[in-house]
Amino acid sequence: MNNDGLSAEFQRLVSQRSGTVFGHPSEVLREQRAERSWVLIFNAGETDEGVYTLQGRDTGDSTRHGTYVLAFARQEEAARFSMLLHAQGFDMPTTTQWAAEQVSEFCAMAEFGLGFVPDDALLVPPQKNYFDVNAFEELSEGEGAWGADSAELRSRLDKLLDL
Repeated sequence: MNNDGLSAEFQRLVSQRSGTVFGHPSEVLREQRAERSWVLIFNAGETDEGVYTLQGRDTGDSTRHGTYVLAFARQEEAARFSMLLHAQGFDMPTTTQWAAEQVSEFCAMAEFGLGFVPDDALLVPPQKNYFDVNAFEELSEGEGAWGADSAELRSRLDKLLDL
């Protein structure tokens, strides 16, 4: 088997064993009995601060989320995943512990789902991983582009992230 075949087989096996649980944040955290979890923050404390997310398929079902905040049960797994992201060319994210309520509130305000990586899971970053430059360009255009309601959301998200 060539290197490409080995890589594809490894990705297939890992995806079968990743154990990541996706869904509504408060439900997932309750089911996993997680009072706290670790999230990955890029540019912590900066104006372009961001949380690592995964994009799901748009099913057209309004009860399903298309974007998921990735949260880890163990700091060690979050740190390992951060190093893998860094190896893909991303800036090194900071592993940050958030209480379950903070995760749920953040996801609710941003209309994100949650991808929770439990203790016994192994997760590697997706092969197609990118930094969403457009998200920050839209933010930098300010309230005029966002509108008053969105500016309010941005303010609430900033408070939640303690900016």
